Parts: sequence; structure tokens; C-alpha cells
Amino acid sequence: EKLKPGYLEQLPGKLKLFSGFLGDRKWFVGDKLTFVDFLVFDVLDQNRIFEPKCLEPFKNLQDFMERFAALEKVAAYLKSSPVAKMPIN
Repeated sequence: EKLKPGYLEQLPGKLKLFSGFLGDRKWFVGDKLTFVDFLVFDVLDQNRIFEPKCLEPFKNLQDFMERFAALEKVAAYLKSSPVAKMPIN
């Protein structure tokens, strides 16, 4: 908890880098879904759990998260009970 304020202070700058890299593309490495999108989703999701409003300034990251979470198999996985109980690592 002592480190939380410092982390939250630098978080917008880090998210801005992700947002800038994604730009107006659908996925992080181009037109097709890759393992990078899985990694980025996990990072962004953990930050969103830690600070729920952190993605509000970044519409493209919000859209990415929605698009990724809506993928059929990902959506089913995210709805499974073990996922709901996983801690942030």
C-alpha cells in the first residue's frame, strides 16, 4: 500500500505509451490478433482492477479491451469462476 501512490502517479504516462503504440489499429501488432494482445490485455486488466478509472483518458485502449474481451473464447474464459477469483500478480 505504501507504494501505491507512486505507482498511480506514473501510471498515466505508461498508459499513454500503450495508447500511442496502439494508435488507431485494431490489434497491437497489426490487423491480426497475436500473443502480444493477450499480454497487453492482461497488463491493462490488472491496472484496471488496481485503478478502475485508469483507462478513461484512453479511448483506444478502452476499445481494445472491449474488443478483446468480446472474442468468443476469451469471453467464455473471462466468465468462468476460477478467473473471477484470481489475484493480481
